[in-house]
Amino acid sequence: MNDTIKLKKDGAEFDGNLICYFQDTSNSKKYVFYTKADEDAANSPTLKIHVALINQSNADLNMPINDTEWDGLKAIMGNVLKSAASPNIKYLKTNNTLEIADERIIGMPSSYDYVSKHKAVYANEAQEETGGTDETDVPAGTSVSPIIPDVPAADVTPAPEPVATPGFGGNMENTITQPNIADVNPIQSLIPDAPGEAQSPEDKPLPTIPETPSAPEPAMNENIQIPPISSPEVEAPKEPEINEPIKEPVSTLTEEEINNKFDNIVNEINALREEALKMVKQTGMEPIAATVVPNTPSDVPITPITPSTPADESSTSTTSSDADQNWFDMPN
Repeated sequence: MNDTIKLKKDGAEFDGNLICYFQDTSNSKKYVFYTKADEDAANSPTLKIHVALINQSNADLNMPINDTEWDGLKAIMGNVLKSAASPNIKYLKTNNTLEIADERIIGMPSSYDYVSKHKAVYANEAQEETGGTDETDVPAGTSVSPIIPDVPAADVTPAPEPVATPGFGGNMENTITQPNIADVNPIQSLIPDAPGEAQSPEDKPLPTIPETPSAPEPAMNENIQIPPISSPEVEAPKEPEINEPIKEPVSTLTEEEINNKFDNIVNEINALREEALKMVKQTGMEPIAATVVPNTPSDVPITPITPSTPADESSTSTTSSDADQNWFDMPN
């Protein structure tokens, strides 16, 4: 299986060191975990893991990674460190160039040996990715209309001719005539015939309805005058005077300088943690939980560092209980 993968981001293509490529069957999104060769320093205590969302033809599957989705992706890493299976994960093989729709980075201590562990899981479970559009590219809950093929007119069978019913001469058209309603006088049919007193309804006079006299209209007084209504004048409130303090010039840092300072702080923290673990092993003292808060930008979350005694005194690797507590979300 290839250790490198072709990736494309913002129109530029580059190679990445492949950790795994998979699809989350719960939301049909596809992801790649990888590292960059220029960031894989041999003696660095911190390793940068890139988590990329792969662009697909369905725009709904290319939405940026949200916080809930990011927690689920980090949980996959934690399950690998604990040798536990992750549900809804389908590992895929590919030789194509994958385009990145969104990306996040996480810093992890190199002593966890995460990369080799996840590569082993990927090598055992990866399967070939099917080409074209299949049902896995359609998010759950989306209705799919069936495809109805066109049938040529020559293949359509005509309807059979009607068959005459025996005993009726083969003709079942109108055999019952309807009476002419115009010949029937409904009023005349309700008047009983009396000898010598037959009278047509037209001869009877109709009763007259007396007309109702209309009420006289009330007289209007045209001399009534309505005084004009004037609104009181309201004075606008006066704005309080604000004495602005004199601002001193602030020196600014570039994005590259901020990232370098942040990387140095993270490396120092992990180096101190490794030294603390060695001292605990040498002295046999109980570790003291502490929270290290580096001076980082306010929008970068900081995870508390909780030292713990390794299960094996001959090894400095961390146990699965604290393997997912010492990660740092790093800026892109």
